Amino acid sequence: MNIQQLSGQRDRLSDLAARRYRDRAPKRDEKLRAVEERGVLGAADPAAVVRRTAHMTRSEGRALLERKVPEALVGVDDSDSVSFLPRGEMAARPVCRPSTKASRSAPASWWLPGCC
Repeated sequence: MNIQQLSGQRDRLSDLAARRYRDRAPKRDEKLRAVEERGVLGAADPAAVVRRTAHMTRSEGRALLERKVPEALVGVDDSDSVSFLPRGEMAARPVCRPSTKASRSAPASWWLPGCC
């Protein structure tokens, strides 16, 4: 792909994202009203609550239950940085992997990130 093709594709995707954002405005407004009335966890379905709270620390959870944490309102461009996928790939790599021989006296071998 050349620069003009990439630029055209980027513009096309940007237009599609803007259209999708506009089309979803009624549902988004309804959800924001529910969040204001019942709070973030009260407005979410049970599966979403479990997923959301699985990644929280205790203090984040307490603050959210007390409504001390404002939720971010995202504008048209909510894309992640270019390094999003490589960082996720790096985080998914094993920190170490013990491998032992049949004998208990044999030393273990360790795999470190980036070595496999």
